[in-house]
Parts: sequence; structure tokens; C-alpha cells
Amino acid sequence: MSFWLGFALAAGLWLGSGWHGASSPAAFADVAAVETFLAHYHLKPEPERVPQAIDALAALGALEAEARLQPVAAFLAALLAEDESLAARLGERIAEAAPAKQRLLAQAIALSGLPQWRRLLTLLKRQLPARALEIETLLAAPETRGTLSLAYDEAGVVVDMVMAHFMATGSEAAVLRLVAALAGSLDESNPIASSTSHKARAVLALRAASDRRLLQLTRREAGQQPEPLAGLLRDVVAIAATTAR
Repeated sequence: MSFWLGFALAAGLWLGSGWHGASSPAAFADVAAVETFLAHYHLKPEPERVPQAIDALAALGALEAEARLQPVAAFLAALLAEDESLAARLGERIAEAAPAKQRLLAQAIALSGLPQWRRLLTLLKRQLPARALEIETLLAAPETRGTLSLAYDEAGVVVDMVMAHFMATGSEAAVLRLVAALAGSLDESNPIASSTSHKARAVLALRAASDRRLLQLTRREAGQQPEPLAGLLRDVVAIAATTAR
């Protein structure tokens, strides 16, 4: 299931249940508000609201499925790489937090690329004995894992993760990674590359329609990449422009 479709379904389930917990974050009225905040974060960073956004997603059940949790973890990882103090803010009362939020923080630290990510995870493991096995698995990785170095998967989760990295940072490297994914459709012998390309095309067009920086970078790459990849990028730009109208 798409990351963004998952958000929409989570919102529908929550609103339909009539749940009104006292702990629901006041800063975000619903899951759509969180999605908008995340999608345009790099255009208007508000780091003080990030913990509230995560609490909202956890309260709304929007982090339960792995396909939904991983892109948010990639988003947080990108922010942690730039501001390690965010880990401490997110870690406040983490032992009492929902399991999904605990797992999210562990995954984000592991993806952050921080030199001391193993130390941070070890400290987190002491706070969260219930997550010890999962954290040990993360610690057992032979080397640092970064979102932009992950291999693409058939389900398209890594495409969502790379886009989440861009949403957090506006990184040109993330856009180039998505351009590389788009090129996968040119390799007809690789079904994973082909499905990844279709997902990258859809995600790029959807986000570029409302993100001026992403549209600008995609248009730039359409003018620099060789054919037939340049043609695929021109199609993305055209779709984004049509959707934005």
C-alpha cells in the first residue's frame, strides 16, 4: 500500500471511530495536516513541531504498518543527521510511548548515519527492554545504513523513504536517487526495477505538483539526462504541471 494512501486510510478510520483522546496533539487537527507538514517541511522547517507531528501519527495509528513507518523513519533520520538534539526531544518519556513511536525512533537512529548511532541505539535499548531484540538486530548491521544507499524493493517502500528524505531536506541527492529509480523502466529484464520506476514516476509527479523546488530540480534533470530518460522526466514535469492546475 502506498505511504500516502495509508495516511488517508488511517485518517478515515480514526474519524469514523469517534475517538477523542485527551492526549491528541492540539497542533495537528488530523492526519492530513501532519502529511502537509511533512511534505513541505524543507520549504518551511519547524523543528519544534516535529515531536508533535510524530505523536499525532502514533495516536492516529498511522505508524502501525511497516510501509507507513519506514518513510517517517527516513524523514526523521534525515533531520537527526542535521540536528542530533532531536533524538533527545523525541526520546522524552519514550518508555511510556506507544510501541510504534518506540520502533520509529530506533529505526530513525539506525538510518541517520550519525557517527555515534550505535551508542544512541544502545542507550535507547536500555530504556526500552521490550524493543531489545529489534534494536539488537539494528545494531548487528555490519555498516551504517543510510536511506539514499538502500536498494530499491518491489513494494516501493524505499521510493517512499527517499521521497521522505527529500521532504525533510530538499536534498538534490535524493532527487538524483529518484531519477535513477525512474531509469529502471528502461531495463525490461528486471521486474523490480520496472515496478520501482512506475512508483518513482507517480511519486515524483504527485509531489512536484505542489513542491516548487522538486519541480525545478526535475525539470533541470529533464534537460541534462540522456534520452530516453530525459523523455520520462519531461513526462513527469508535464503530469505535475497538469495536476497543479
